[in-house]
Amino acid sequence: AVLTREIDAHWQNAEVRLGDSIPRGLWQLVSGTAELEFYSGASVILEAPATLELTSENHGILHTGRLRAEVPHHAHGFTIATKSVELVDLGTSFGMEVGADERTSVHVFDGEVEIFEPSGERQQGDGEILLAGEGRGLSLTSAPMPIEADDSLFLTPTELGNQGQLQEQKNFGRWLGHSGQLREDPRLVAYYPFQERKGRSLGNLSTIDFSGLRGAIIGARWKSGRWPDKGALDFKRPSDRVRIEVPEVLESMTLVTWVRIDGLDNDFNSLLLSDGWDRPGAVHWQILNSGEIELAVWHGQKRTKNSRAPFVLRPFDFGQWVQLAVVYDGASGTVSHYRDGEPSGEV
Repeated sequence: AVLTREIDAHWQNAEVRLGDSIPRGLWQLVSGTAELEFYSGASVILEAPATLELTSENHGILHTGRLRAEVPHHAHGFTIATKSVELVDLGTSFGMEVGADERTSVHVFDGEVEIFEPSGERQQGDGEILLAGEGRGLSLTSAPMPIEADDSLFLTPTELGNQGQLQEQKNFGRWLGHSGQLREDPRLVAYYPFQERKGRSLGNLSTIDFSGLRGAIIGARWKSGRWPDKGALDFKRPSDRVRIEVPEVLESMTLVTWVRIDGLDNDFNSLLLSDGWDRPGAVHWQILNSGEIELAVWHGQKRTKNSRAPFVLRPFDFGQWVQLAVVYDGASGTVSHYRDGEPSGEV
């Protein structure tokens, strides 16, 4: 399956990001909500706390917790099992919950499902058919009990989308607060929050009043950024760039950027470059087509002295926002790389 949406989702002993593939195995959602799209086409909204075991592209086992499944025609036969029941979808929308007492409740919202006892071989038509509006309470120790399907107990895709928008608004608000604090930092040379989303210049919001730090946008076009109300620039062609002039000579520096990488088509994919290379202090911060991050500062040495982060950006990172940072410490002669705030290498 693939993780397609999430709200504050935290997994037991696993780091999972949007767009990540979820392999077979036991997955424990400790908190939050997650939407998984199975490779068969079925989608499942999982609400914590929950434990879901993925066994194939069209089959899973719900050990604890609550899920809602939306199953299109081409995922006919999508199956979710528990200790009490095995549910085979016949083209429908349904909800399922396994309580702490291991009792299972099944709720059919649209279409129909077929339920079987969780034992041995089975054939279609041998189970009990449940239609829209019907449900069952099931356990290993008592007979099935008819219940009325209750749609309100399970999060719908629309509700998940609404929660996602609220979460984005909160995140954007936190970013605005942090942005206001950052621009007052006396160490800040240049700061580009990409908020204007118009015109062909990029405003610098540091406290340094120097016209050269206002960027000239060449080729790149304004787009939406990490949130709907956040701007960004889209760099598609090798000629796309923003030109700035830094008025200071710096012994040490920290560079930080948020980027969404859609592909690594060139040998070197630029983040920040000085004009020219073979002059003292020239800086090249780039992503190689291998996915490595490189910082090079010219000091008369060969390129073999450049600093490359040992981690690699892989194709499943494409389309995702990633924070990259690098610290060049001129006094100690070290370079430290970071991804999403976590150290990823020091040279």
